[in-house]
Amino acid sequence: MKLKEIFETAEHFKNIVEEKSPMLNFCITFIRYKKSFKDCFRTDDPSPEHRYSSGVYLFCDEQDKVIYIGKAASGNLAHRIWHHLKTPTDTPEFLNSPWVTENYKPSTREKIRKGKFTVSAIVVEPKELSSLLEVYLQTFHFMREDSKLPDLNNQIG
Repeated sequence: MKLKEIFETAEHFKNIVEEKSPMLNFCITFIRYKKSFKDCFRTDDPSPEHRYSSGVYLFCDEQDKVIYIGKAASGNLAHRIWHHLKTPTDTPEFLNSPWVTENYKPSTREKIRKGKFTVSAIVVEPKELSSLLEVYLQTFHFMREDSKLPDLNNQIG
């Protein structure tokens, strides 16, 4: 699935939640980071105004195909993103990321290692609904893509 489809799916889900459970006050904001991560990993990603947000974050390849759907439910968006990458020392190569191991497809491993991906987010309020949105998007991807999760997701939830 492409990032645009994920954003549209999240908006549709928000509308369903608002209609069926208006007392939840489900609010989402889409944040699209357009630069390749290797070009902005120390300054822009995630932006200062969103680094302590909660929500769902999305890693995409250079063609905007979603390769990971994760959640940051404790006001820790920047921490969760960096947890997957492990901070590089002096170059934007992510050699210590658990995603550059033999457990993942070589093409995807190379994208992560070289920082050739983007990270976008869907900020969720209240933060407690972040898990709900993450599971919905992963499940939707699984159903839409012939029982396949994004390349870097191992399970739903």
